[in-house]
Amino acid sequence: MGTEEKPNSNVEHFGFDDKVDVQESSFILIPDGEAIFTITKLEKDRKEMGKFGKCYVAIVTFLVTSMQEGNTKAEIDVHFPLVKEMGWKILQLATSIGFRKHGDGPSIDPAWWGKFVGETGRCVIGHRTGKPKKEGQKPRIFNDIEEFLAPEAEADKLNF
Repeated sequence: MGTEEKPNSNVEHFGFDDKVDVQESSFILIPDGEAIFTITKLEKDRKEMGKFGKCYVAIVTFLVTSMQEGNTKAEIDVHFPLVKEMGWKILQLATSIGFRKHGDGPSIDPAWWGKFVGETGRCVIGHRTGKPKKEGQKPRIFNDIEEFLAPEAEADKLNF
């Protein structure tokens, strides 16, 4: 008599006689270029972040809409390690959503983290290449927010 493996309780199983009823992958590759975003979620975590070691991380989820033909939409998670070397990226986001202006100085009130879900701004979309899941497979391509842009009114002032 053989032993029967117990299925993982977190995974929904089906058998060979069952109808395969699943959703298609929801991953959408957005075209490179300018896009608009809405911040939909903020998670606060503490984790290992490569060269920064273990640190606090803000994981921000953006609903991004391409400004290219078709207005492709996708969710993108961006990790903001809370370290001085990455402070520029946090300031760039704060400027993009109107929480600060260029020249306001290098600090932001920590209360802003709880206030920006639902805010909108502009960004530049690019792509980054990830490692293949298995050896011999093609590298995976991911959406990436390369830059957060200042609001148009402020950008016009900076471009004389």
